Amino acid sequence: MERIQANYHFIKELGAGGYARVHLAEHRRTKLLVAIKVISISERRNDSAYIDRIDQEVNLMKKMNHPFICELFEVVVEPGQCYFIVMEYLEGGTLLERLNTTGSIAESTAKNIFFQLVSAVYYIHRFNIVHRDIKIENILFDHARNIRLIDFGLSCLKKEEGSLMHTKCGSMSYAAPEMIKGEEYSSSVDIWSMGIVLYAMLTGELPFKDENTQKLMQNIVYNDPIFPQNLSRGAIDLLQRMLTKDSKSRITIPDILKHPWVHSAIFPLIVDFNSIDPEILKGLEMYGYDSREIESSILNNLGSDGVIAYKIAHRAKLMDQIKSPLAQNSRKVSSLKTRNVPISPFIKNGQIMPLMKPPIVMPRSVRRQSFSAASMIKQSGSFPIGSI
Repeated sequence: MERIQANYHFIKELGAGGYARVHLAEHRRTKLLVAIKVISISERRNDSAYIDRIDQEVNLMKKMNHPFICELFEVVVEPGQCYFIVMEYLEGGTLLERLNTTGSIAESTAKNIFFQLVSAVYYIHRFNIVHRDIKIENILFDHARNIRLIDFGLSCLKKEEGSLMHTKCGSMSYAAPEMIKGEEYSSSVDIWSMGIVLYAMLTGELPFKDENTQKLMQNIVYNDPIFPQNLSRGAIDLLQRMLTKDSKSRITIPDILKHPWVHSAIFPLIVDFNSIDPEILKGLEMYGYDSREIESSILNNLGSDGVIAYKIAHRAKLMDQIKSPLAQNSRKVSSLKTRNVPISPFIKNGQIMPLMKPPIVMPRSVRRQSFSAASMIKQSGSFPIGSI
């Protein structure tokens, strides 16, 4: 706790749930904002499964380095008491909140959100990580309306490419048929979940709904989603391919990137994400940091207060440079200079260009209606124990 208080000034609580609370805080020396998730373990210190899940999420997040995945800056543990997880602060709210405000999202806008999600998931799949809990609650927005994928608590690091999983987990409304049926499954379950997210963005509804859990599972396994007539042919075709019941026939991420509906979107330019930024190093000297020590620590994969300050400043600058097409006219360009030449186009021959070195349907009349609390998309419950 002393280290956290020495380096961060807590401003206010952003939210709470279960044993965790999230606080907005300011990094004392750079004055940059961060989010600090405080997870209490004092009442569950003997619950090894609970502790393992926290450790797994932390360890996976440490491995990740992608513009559309929430960045972890540092973790401080008070043994037997709590975890302090310092992450980037995302002020734009969740996709769930946005859909409950707007009802649905225009295809032109949804394409860009969806592409960023696919980019993030493609990245983790390349390192044999399966998220297993992709849903609209786990997609956040930054000030420039770029997304971040969060919550890797249920993620699985596969031992080798092609290996299968069997644990039922995640949120029922987003679970793939093969998971519900208790079959072994692959990373394709994430593609199914992304299809559910895309359907929700375009329609303002989830494709499979029922208050009764058993009926919901039967709908997912046996029924096909209904596609509103106002959706474009391209959107419907992509959704059908992503929500294919047979996982072996389900579209792959490379083929999603080649799909005409995705290929027609306007994507943000991506700057060099992996290089050490000399401007940030020089700027940190004004706050009393040793730029040479920071650079040496980064190159040797060592941690220090200076490295943490660099990560916070680097992420802030990066996301000011990566402007979502949705925010181009809503925010002034940062005064920070763009040292690196942007990679353009971001997508080439159906493949996402490398950003970094590996770290190892409703009718229009209905759409115009305001959504009451009863008709809003509800937060998804955890996966129940049971069978169809």
